[in-house]
Amino acid sequence: MNRSVCPYLGTLDKDEQPGPAIEYPSLENQCFAAPAEALLLLGDQASYCLSGGHRHCPRYQAVQRDAAAASPAEDLAYEPPDIEVAHGGLATADPGLFGNLVDVFEGQATHGGRRWAWIGAAALFLLVFLCGGSFAAYTGWQLINARYLAAAPGEINTLNSSPANSEPTPQQPLFLVVTATAQAPAAPPVVAEPAVQTPIATQPSFPPAVTPTPVVIDPDARPQVPANSGEPLTDTAANLAEAPPASSENELPDLAQNVVLPTPELNLQLEIPTRRPTPIFDVPTSTPEPNLPTPTPTTVPILGTPMVRFAPLQHELQEGQCTLLRWHVENVQAVYYENQGVNGIGEREECIDDEPETFTLVVILPDGNTDIYTTTVNYLPPTPTPTPTPSFTPIRDEAPTPTWTPNIPTETPTPPPILNVGLEIFGESRRICSPGSSCEFDLLARNSGNQTDGLLVTFVQTGAWPALLCEDNGNCSATSLALSAVSANSAKLVKLKVSVPADATAQTAAYAVQVISSASGGSVTSSAQTLEVEVQ
Repeated sequence: MNRSVCPYLGTLDKDEQPGPAIEYPSLENQCFAAPAEALLLLGDQASYCLSGGHRHCPRYQAVQRDAAAASPAEDLAYEPPDIEVAHGGLATADPGLFGNLVDVFEGQATHGGRRWAWIGAAALFLLVFLCGGSFAAYTGWQLINARYLAAAPGEINTLNSSPANSEPTPQQPLFLVVTATAQAPAAPPVVAEPAVQTPIATQPSFPPAVTPTPVVIDPDARPQVPANSGEPLTDTAANLAEAPPASSENELPDLAQNVVLPTPELNLQLEIPTRRPTPIFDVPTSTPEPNLPTPTPTTVPILGTPMVRFAPLQHELQEGQCTLLRWHVENVQAVYYENQGVNGIGEREECIDDEPETFTLVVILPDGNTDIYTTTVNYLPPTPTPTPTPSFTPIRDEAPTPTWTPNIPTETPTPPPILNVGLEIFGESRRICSPGSSCEFDLLARNSGNQTDGLLVTFVQTGAWPALLCEDNGNCSATSLALSAVSANSAKLVKLKVSVPADATAQTAAYAVQVISSASGGSVTSSAQTLEVEVQ
């Protein structure tokens, strides 16, 4: 930065402290001799602030006047304080100087500033209007006088209006027209021809049959019209013959056949201005960026042994009846029931028509293999009812008397009651549990008879840890669980819950459960099912 830069020009850093100015016009430069909200235009920076013309700047002069007024009266030759420009302009100046500068400019703005602005705008408008009108008038007058408009019909507007006898100056061009003299062309009537001078050719350049005659046309010549006659010219050839011979001063000079004119040299080596590099601004941010959380690696759980249980509550149904199909799947990747993705534990109600229905459960194992489990609900046909056939035996000896005998329907024989119960394990019969947890087994208590019966699920053998027999509704028993009104050929789900203490040691406990028919008085029972719980 040179010494011609205004000492009151500078920038503000991120702490709002004065700093050195930028050496080229920039919106970051600020004038410390003006209020903080005053805008410093780029044109003002180039005209005043960044050149020696800053001494003519109104803001600079106002600061100097204010500083001179504040100095003692005897100090007539007041000089501005020597401010180190390289250290931020007003950074080392008097702190009270900036407040005085603000007061000075605020006073100027309130005393006539707006009035002079309107006067200047009006003067500028009048100046532009007068300049534009003058230019338009001058251009129109030149178009009329310089024959820029279209020429009148019947005239050739290629020659100037100077006298025909005027001699051409050395700067005016001469036009050389070569015509054949064998036959004179007929000129159209009522057309004034320009005055031409035809010198005698000394050296013909054509064959003898056609003699070329050079014709010199003066661009400043006017067409000659006889003064003593108002009739138009009718014979152009006769007029040309009667024209006086050209003087020796207007004779055509001898010209070489190949005339080489000097070519002016053009200096096309122009200086290309060098663009200043664009400054790179480092804009500080006051808000610190938050620390991004470190991603925690996701641990892939290790699946245990797959366990799949899939069966209906009723294996046989009549037409239109429905049952629940339940599944319980653990330690697998995915489960699909009838080609639809489902959860590992769920149920679905299914109805059958007049034929057996087979349902499919597809399990995707942890290693990617696929296991397919199917179960079938059989169709139970209704019991046929025999229809009685009426018989008629005529009596031959006596005449038949027409009588009406009602048909007494034959009673449908009631099948003898069949009492039969069963117990099935819905899933695996052996489970591995950890101390302090609870293991559950699903059991199906089935009424296989042909009438409604009450079922009693009871323990035949108990293990080392407490166990409960529970229904789906939460009804539990530690000894025996009564299931009332179980329909024929239907089943109910019973859960065996074994609670393993937290201090249990590694061992295996066995539990045996069976179902007793209440209608038989305890005589009809199912086979006992043994369930084992292993603690590791």
